[in-house]
Amino acid sequence: MSFDSSIENRIKHYNETNPIKNILHIGACLGEEVSFYEQFNPNLVYWFEPNPKLLTRLTENVQGKPFTNIVFPYAVSNKKGTANFNIIENRDGSNPGCSSLQDLKLHSELYPDIKKVDTCVVETINVDEFLLENKLETQFDLVSLDTQGHDFEILTSSDFILNAKLIVIETASIELYEGQQTDTKIEEFLMTKGFIKDYYHAFHSVWGDTLFVKQD
Repeated sequence: MSFDSSIENRIKHYNETNPIKNILHIGACLGEEVSFYEQFNPNLVYWFEPNPKLLTRLTENVQGKPFTNIVFPYAVSNKKGTANFNIIENRDGSNPGCSSLQDLKLHSELYPDIKKVDTCVVETINVDEFLLENKLETQFDLVSLDTQGHDFEILTSSDFILNAKLIVIETASIELYEGQQTDTKIEEFLMTKGFIKDYYHAFHSVWGDTLFVKQD
């Protein structure tokens, strides 16, 4: 899912005084944000997406841009290993962005048309370890987390993400997925790391995108 224009405008405003050059996008889906990112004339974007059904289209969507785009077919988590990954879609497959390492919980009540259609085994990584082991960029200006209920595990196991200037996270006030930490828990944690909640856009009464900004 692309960012709402209200979040995009906040990010563009920030970019005016703090140029966004390196971007880390975890839970890439089909890379819908690539045109938005292109406005910043970035150096690079790293896309992480474990869903094997989306990787070909994701790669096609982000290639051919005047900056480095690299797609990594891994599920970012808190450690390296393997895990069952739930392929979650609506009936006609037009909404592929709900797949997750977590099982559905209250999400099933809010969106009964969206169901688990398959499960596959994916490789999981700790993003800091992966970047270091592969001698990749470790400094990011903007990080996007859209991992359908798995964001807290990623945040609490990465120093590189917490060094970013801006973090956008799809947050929820209820447990949409089994074990999901709510927006309050995420906000409390990020406050201890020097971030403030700058803006929230609600896509639904219980979930939306939250922009966090690192304080100087």
